[in-house]
Amino acid sequence: MIPAKDFPRKYVIGGGLAGLIFMHYNSDYILIEGREDKEISVPLPQYIYDDESTRELLTELGINFEKRTVHVGIYFVNGWVPPADEIRALYYEKTRGETIEDFPPYTMSMGKTEFDILDVSIQDLREVLRNRIIGRIIHEDVVSIDFEQKYLWTTDYLSGATPYEKVVSTIPAPIFLKIIGWMNELYWLKWKPIFVYSAQAKPTSFIYQHTFDYVLFPGPEVPFYRMTKGQFFDIGIESTQEFDVKKWFPGLEPKSFVMPYGKIVGGCIQEIAMKYIGPDTDEITFFGRYGAWLPQLKIQDVIKAAKAWDIQK
Repeated sequence: MIPAKDFPRKYVIGGGLAGLIFMHYNSDYILIEGREDKEISVPLPQYIYDDESTRELLTELGINFEKRTVHVGIYFVNGWVPPADEIRALYYEKTRGETIEDFPPYTMSMGKTEFDILDVSIQDLREVLRNRIIGRIIHEDVVSIDFEQKYLWTTDYLSGATPYEKVVSTIPAPIFLKIIGWMNELYWLKWKPIFVYSAQAKPTSFIYQHTFDYVLFPGPEVPFYRMTKGQFFDIGIESTQEFDVKKWFPGLEPKSFVMPYGKIVGGCIQEIAMKYIGPDTDEITFFGRYGAWLPQLKIQDVIKAAKAWDIQK
C-alpha cells in the first residue's frame, strides 16, 4: 500500500540498478518496484567500469573489488577482425536495423577490444543497495499516471490514486510509454526486440576455446550478434530475431526469454515528455540508461547524476 500523508510524495519507478543507486543518494524518495522479481540471471556484458565514482560507492557499501581487464573478440565471416569503422557500422545496422553514415561513437564499446572494470557481482551490488533502503520500498506495479491531476495508480486499487510531487522513472522507456498509453502516438520511436538464450556449454565450445569475455558477430552470416561467457561454462547468446539455437550450437539445451524493450533506437525520452506533457517536466523525469533511453550512459554516469540530483532539481 502507498504510504500515508507523512511520507514524501516523491517516487522512483523501477528497482533496477539505476533506481537503487538513485534511492541510495536521495533519501526523500520512495521506490515503487513490481511485486515479482524480474531480474534475470543470464550471462550478459554488464560491467562496473573502473572509475573514481564507482570505487567510492563500492567502498561506502563495504563491497570488496578487484580490477580486471575485459577482452572482446570480433568474429566476421570466417575469422577474427579488428574494430574498424566499417565493421562497427555493420554491427550497428545488425543490432538496430538502421543503415546510417555516422553511427554513434559508443557502438561496440567505442571500438575497444579491452577495457578495465571492477570485478564485482551486479547481483550482489543490487542486494546491498536494496537492503539499505528496505523501509522505503513499495512492491506494486504502476499501471497509470494522471499528469494533469498528478496522481499515480498502482495495482493496489484499494489504496486509490496516489498524489505525487515528483516522479523519477528508471524503467525502460517503451514500458513507461505503454503504461501511460503513448505507444500509438509514438510509433516513430523504434526499438528492436532482443531474444536472449542461456545455455550450459562445454569446455570445448567456441567461446571457451578463446580468452575473450564476449564475442561480437557483426556479419549477416549468423543470426546472433553477441555471445558472452558466464560462470561454470554458462553462456548468453543474443539476437534480434528468434532462431534455432540447437541448429547453430549442437548439444546445447537453451533457455530463452525476450527483452521487450530491446535495442535503443530513437530520441531522448525527456524530449518526448516535453512534447506530450508540456515544457515543465520537472515533475516527471527519466533516469538511467534505459529510463532516459540513452545507451551511452554507464554506471559511473548514473552515480554522478544521482549524487547531484538535489543540486539539479
